[in-house]
Amino acid sequence: MRGQVGTLAAAPSNVVHTFRNASDATAIFLNVHAPSMGFGDMLRARREGRDEDAERFDQFDPPTGGGRPFADALVNGPGEGERVEGESWILVKAGARDGDGHLSVFETVLPAGYSGPPLHFHRRTAEAFIVLDGTVAFTAGETEAELDYGAVAFVPPSIPHTFFNPAEGEARCLTIASPGGIEEFIREAVPADPAELAALGARHDTFLPGG
Repeated sequence: MRGQVGTLAAAPSNVVHTFRNASDATAIFLNVHAPSMGFGDMLRARREGRDEDAERFDQFDPPTGGGRPFADALVNGPGEGERVEGESWILVKAGARDGDGHLSVFETVLPAGYSGPPLHFHRRTAEAFIVLDGTVAFTAGETEAELDYGAVAFVPPSIPHTFFNPAEGEARCLTIASPGGIEEFIREAVPADPAELAALGARHDTFLPGG
């Protein structure tokens, strides 16, 4: 397959995979491993010329039998995915129902002046937000920041956080969460009665401070 801007390709564990640049231009993409298994450390070792055992970082040669079927991999092209609409909307590229459920990836579109979700936290889930367009204001614990294109906010488990669009134009960010499942809460919360949100959130690792 050939991926253009906006394509997501996800290889669950034991699916043999590789990639190359099939164009005449420089290709830039985001490479996410969940769980990490020290993949970043392996890349640093290679950059510094250190010889490391790849298996220590969960990297293996293809098995004799060929590994897990390629049909278990996930590919969503530009604009493809499940769209979930509320006051803001998300385009789910990968979630808990895909692969082994280790990862959720979705594009979040925040209309001008969007006030954001209530302050909340996750007990098991870590999230990263990468601003793709516009300005997104984040609160995480005691830290507050307005982030523009290319900036990243990382929120570990148990840190109360929220975000909103302070500008007069639309903003977009890429949300990556591990393990997967946050999109399940968003999907169910959009049509839910507000009185049901606390119980609904508890089923999907989303809690209000004090909860």
